[in-house]
Amino acid sequence: MSKKTPDISEITLMELQERPFPLPPDYRITLSTQAYESMTNHALENTEVELCGVLIGEVFKDKNGPFLEISDAIRGEHAVHQGSQVTFTHETWTYINNIKDSKFPDKRIVGWYHTHPRFGIFLSSQDMFIHENFFNLPWQTAFVIDPVSGDEGFFVWQNGSSILVEQYWIEGKKKVIRSQTDDEQIKRKESKDEIAESVLKQSKKGIQPLHFLIGLLIIGFLLAANYISMNKHFDIVLKSLTSQRHHSIKAEDIKNKLIQNKLLSNLNIGINNKGGYIWCSGEVYTLYHKELIAKALSSIEGVEAIDLRGIVVTHQYITSTGESLSKIAEKVYGNPDNWKDIFKVNHEKISNPHEIQPFMTLLLPEIKIGFLNL
Repeated sequence: MSKKTPDISEITLMELQERPFPLPPDYRITLSTQAYESMTNHALENTEVELCGVLIGEVFKDKNGPFLEISDAIRGEHAVHQGSQVTFTHETWTYINNIKDSKFPDKRIVGWYHTHPRFGIFLSSQDMFIHENFFNLPWQTAFVIDPVSGDEGFFVWQNGSSILVEQYWIEGKKKVIRSQTDDEQIKRKESKDEIAESVLKQSKKGIQPLHFLIGLLIIGFLLAANYISMNKHFDIVLKSLTSQRHHSIKAEDIKNKLIQNKLLSNLNIGINNKGGYIWCSGEVYTLYHKELIAKALSSIEGVEAIDLRGIVVTHQYITSTGESLSKIAEKVYGNPDNWKDIFKVNHEKISNPHEIQPFMTLLLPEIKIGFLNL
């Protein structure tokens, strides 16, 4: 007689204790065709830089739990595009809020979208900064589109982290996320610096002279592009090459220049200098403050170069007892009237703009003033 083979169908349900399965409920996302086409068409307009926008819709529930319905999308006009990064500026939020108030007054901002041309779908550290500070409500989501590969997907909150959902629906039609191997992700995240390093390694192995020359040209191009980018965004500010070399600059004179500006006097900026070169470190509220530092230090006689790469832009402010939005706006921007701008990007966490609780972390919007003519 043959031995009976065990099978899961033989499990007697009546004998088992009942308990919930140790996985969170599935958070379903459905889009209208209009919202989906609006995002994908926007993504295809420029595949050289990241583009962004916000998602409009509402959160509902049924017997299976909560689900998100995305009905429309608003483009992030006036956003700052820096190659593989995108930043929501003050003008971007003004535009988004105006469109939402006029066209979708009864709906919510339920998330955001942005593109990753040639990099695949993931959330970078800069993406997570935006997600954690602008879209940190439990039902808000992030939609990432790679318009070159065609990959796309939604990220939702789970235990404080953002995870990629396996599926979503467009007008009732299910779309399943294509799984990506680790090798694919690594390949798509490969940076320009890694490409340059690869060229150098190949050159050391004894490749053909023509290939070596091409490799050197590529490296030179990448270094030049990186140098131009740093100057454009005030990471390094160079003054006229005809300025006096090895001019003696006192550290006290440098600090006094910063103290003279009321928007910089309360910031903790580290200063080091040698000859006509100044290195800075510390944290500032916005890019606007970084520009002010560049302007102030470049006015010192004998300064030849200012390195601002050690300064981190946080876009954050931690409140203290007795503060109001107007006081914070005056401290940060020099104008108490800018409290409305701070309130717009923090309205989800502030019930009364005139009564601010201590130890709140507020997001500070960017003020676009244009690059300084140094």
